[in-house]
Amino acid sequence: MDIRAFESIIREDANFRMPPEPGMAAGREAMFKLWIEGRFGSERFGRLSCVVTDANLQPAVACYRCQLGESAWRALALDVLRIEDGMITEIVVFMASNFPAFGLPLIMDEAPEMNQCH
Repeated sequence: MDIRAFESIIREDANFRMPPEPGMAAGREAMFKLWIEGRFGSERFGRLSCVVTDANLQPAVACYRCQLGESAWRALALDVLRIEDGMITEIVVFMASNFPAFGLPLIMDEAPEMNQCH
């Protein structure tokens, strides 16, 4: 994953929330700090495969993770994006248990033929 490219499409004052958790990360810098602390993008975190979808009339990304030593891609989170002027201004993350409501499987095939971001 190209972190700098990802960073370039997130507005500096963007917000990140994970309901029902009470907190949020305010600002791009705080978002990346939270993700780094969670080991996002590290080998230990595992590989990601993303499926572009929509939720509540907004673009969304269904994220699947394949952990080290496994072959199955398991649902991780549904990231709903608010985009203004071509920049992400908010990411609201919903738990994997919501995937079936959007017609998304909880486990994908070993070699998904979808939009991938490793």
